[in-house]
Amino acid sequence: WDRHILTNRHALLEVEGDLKAVVAGQDALERKLFLLETHQKEIHDALSSIEIEAERMCASERSLMDNDTVDRDRLYTRAEAISSALMSLGTELQSAVANINDLNAAAVGDTSSPVGAVVRILNNQLQALTQIDTRASDLNAELERIAAGARQQTSGY
Repeated sequence: WDRHILTNRHALLEVEGDLKAVVAGQDALERKLFLLETHQKEIHDALSSIEIEAERMCASERSLMDNDTVDRDRLYTRAEAISSALMSLGTELQSAVANINDLNAAAVGDTSSPVGAVVRILNNQLQALTQIDTRASDLNAELERIAAGARQQTSGY
């Protein structure tokens, strides 16, 4: 018993040491994450103030712009909106294609998904029922042929 207790104690001490290392690693990661979040907020605030200043400067100079410049700015704004809409549409299209591919994989009986496994089982059962139906039809035709032959023999006597 003493040997088992010592062995288990040694194992527990190893696990405790590993746990301390994991906790220390998690603490370090949390500190880094907090630092990154702080930097991200500072950068966001700086960019926001730069955007506001640029908009203010641009607004004060708009009265000095000629019609071609105004048209060019309006066209550029529209191009940015269209680009953003196309990016969003591309993302939605990728998602739709991925969903269709998943459904097609399930339809052909891809066993890596639960739906695919069910489809494969149902397809196998349908195939077995089709074979049974074919065999039953063949047997029915054979019985009718035998019955017709028996009727000919009895009518011939």
